[in-house]
Amino acid sequence: MKKIIIPRKDHEVYFISAPVDIKRRPVRPFIYEQLQKLHPAFSDASVFDWQHLAINNIQWFMVTVMDRETLEEYRILHKGAAFYTNTTIAVHKKDFISGGINAIDYELIGFDIENNRPVSFPPEYSAERASADSSPPPAQQDALRYIPVWHGIFTENKQRLRLKTLGISIPAIILLSLSFILAAKGTKNTIRPDLPVEHLAEIKYLPPAIEMLEKFSCDIVEAGGRMAYWKYNEESEQIIEIQIQGIDLLKIYGICNRYEFLSLLDMNDIKYKEGEPIVTIQFVKGGKGYTLAKNNVFPSQESAIQLINQISESLQKEKVSISSEILPSDHNRKSFYTITYTAKDLNLISSLDIIAAFCNEYSLNISKMDVSIANGNNFFTVNVSLSKSGESFHALHSPGNEKTKIPVAFGYKEETPIKAPPEKKVIDAKPENSLIGSIRDTSGQIVFYHDASTNKIFIRGSYE
Repeated sequence: MKKIIIPRKDHEVYFISAPVDIKRRPVRPFIYEQLQKLHPAFSDASVFDWQHLAINNIQWFMVTVMDRETLEEYRILHKGAAFYTNTTIAVHKKDFISGGINAIDYELIGFDIENNRPVSFPPEYSAERASADSSPPPAQQDALRYIPVWHGIFTENKQRLRLKTLGISIPAIILLSLSFILAAKGTKNTIRPDLPVEHLAEIKYLPPAIEMLEKFSCDIVEAGGRMAYWKYNEESEQIIEIQIQGIDLLKIYGICNRYEFLSLLDMNDIKYKEGEPIVTIQFVKGGKGYTLAKNNVFPSQESAIQLINQISESLQKEKVSISSEILPSDHNRKSFYTITYTAKDLNLISSLDIIAAFCNEYSLNISKMDVSIANGNNFFTVNVSLSKSGESFHALHSPGNEKTKIPVAFGYKEETPIKAPPEKKVIDAKPENSLIGSIRDTSGQIVFYHDASTNKIFIRGSYE
């Protein structure tokens, strides 16, 4: 099998310390999250591969990152070849730990004894050094003859075969590798040991912002508390910040530990108002193997205008008052559209329904969201930033069955209209005729009376 060394100009290498509980966590989402922090150009156009190593009883992931198109070019030009880097070759050498840090084709690769960690630093490229990358140095070229194929990178197998090195020293790995190579000498097919197969775990994404807001609202209402504000920001280390009042600290702590997709960062800034604690709580993203969906940019401002108009018109139909909008532009790298509005009473729920519907229909993602209440506990201020979603996943941006708890969690109480007391019915009694006077003579009695209904005087005779 042909073996090719990929020069450093076409790849990058990182040594990432493996968490203690990595056996219980999906590996790929963990590495994906770390590369978002470490690799400046990491995007959907990038691909990565890793090997799990144990060096001096410490577990590491040796991660190689490449541009997807560059890797495809290598596969086309060198069809069927096994790919390596100077780092993947060096790390499996017998003297890797004791040999220190060495310059290999302008790269600095080796084991930093003082800090007890493997390192691989890229060269400072110049035109001369970049051209030198086109062919590996003789020492590395000779090493290709003995390195086994399973130490290669970017295998095309869907299920990566990897040599487990936990609890095995580097010299033992080299001897094991050489024994299989010698056994395979003279045969047409490469003999591989019966290696364990690791199935790549499905990436778990954090629930959308609206869904998390609903979960928090339900728990806070159940505990008898309320929120002063709720902030969500994917670009911040603390992805969620909440200020809660009316709940004791033990109950708050219990609520904070219910969510497997988040990790409690801090509970601070405790104040008291009328004997009630007011606590600010912060959560970090990616807790327990979860990661965030990647966001893309809007193709152009023109293409986003029609969508933005639809969102604005739909909100205004629900009697939502829009105070400001920030369009995708060169100033914000066309990465988001932000709208700030005020919703009265239960119009908050209908406004969230509208935003959720547009997210689902047009593949949008809520990257930022602030919600607070003011003006007598019936006006909500909402600030939402929407980005184009770069991931296809099944989580829905939609409030669920408990969405009515969202305004209640902020202290909203629906006003009950005061019923007017029933009107008393006045029964008009027919007025009786009032007697004015009478005259009696020999023939009988003549009576004069006043008819109140006609306001006239009548004479009624009575004869004996």
